[in-house]
Amino acid sequence: MTEGRSSLTQAEWSVMECLWEAGPLTGREVTQRMEKRCGWSRSTTLTLLGRLERKKALERVPAEKGPQVFSPLLRREDAALG
Repeated sequence: MTEGRSSLTQAEWSVMECLWEAGPLTGREVTQRMEKRCGWSRSTTLTLLGRLERKKALERVPAEKGPQVFSPLLRREDAALG
């Protein structure tokens, strides 16, 4: 993805910051971190993760057993260039 930060909303950028700082993370880990940071509900964070996946800013790695893991595809440096 080379569209940069301009293609990310402020909320999406916040989720990406979480993944850049500590990723890859499970969906539960992301939702817990975003609840602490922003007060967001689980459904809000999961919606944003889905949007970011569609924008190809992150990938969801399905696990055979256990939770799915989210990992950033977009580098912070590339996002900041937009």
